[in-house]
Amino acid sequence: MSIKGVIFDLDGTLLDTIADLNNSVNYTFEELGLDTRFSEEDTKARVGNGIKKLIARCYPDKDEEFLEKARAVFRKHYDIHFNDYTKPYDGIYELISILKEMGIKIGVNSNKYDVYTKQLIQKHFEFNSDWVFGQVEELGVKPDPRAANLIIERMGLDKSEVLYVGDTLVDYQTGKNAGLKVINVLWGFRSLEELREGGVEEIIEKPLDLLKYID
Repeated sequence: MSIKGVIFDLDGTLLDTIADLNNSVNYTFEELGLDTRFSEEDTKARVGNGIKKLIARCYPDKDEEFLEKARAVFRKHYDIHFNDYTKPYDGIYELISILKEMGIKIGVNSNKYDVYTKQLIQKHFEFNSDWVFGQVEELGVKPDPRAANLIIERMGLDKSEVLYVGDTLVDYQTGKNAGLKVINVLWGFRSLEELREGGVEEIIEKPLDLLKYID
């Protein structure tokens, strides 16, 4: 069957969100009275499994009470600053435009909280909101495939007609768990070496490279 739908990850795939995430991480350190400061590369190494895991990875030696406080501080800042510097990667708008012209259905499956995911999609793209899911409790956290499966169901497509596209091993595992063909990207948060070591086979360097899997 030909490809009729694509499910994208958000952070590191459609949008470069690392500056805003890093700023909120460093704000949290400052508000909690810590001298620690992260570079964007430090934060990039810790993202991919949602904000709860991001904060836990920033404070590996702290108890749950501290982590809950840190998450609240992070959310307070990120609620206001989640889109200060966030922007689509070079070539993404062109890719999305071509996919829409081809009649390809576009979904989003992110581990970012659903409220941020939906707001960012509304600000940067014009996607069918029924096919956009951030992290919601009843659908689990990637690599749980329930959100991906629901998107496919709502698209009305067979799994053989859908590609799953993301930048991390979490995305690779999510797509595989959903029974989809997975394409990983190199412009996001993970290196070629990490992806290869994780068993990823299909990797693209630029957004328009995705079209060879659809034409």
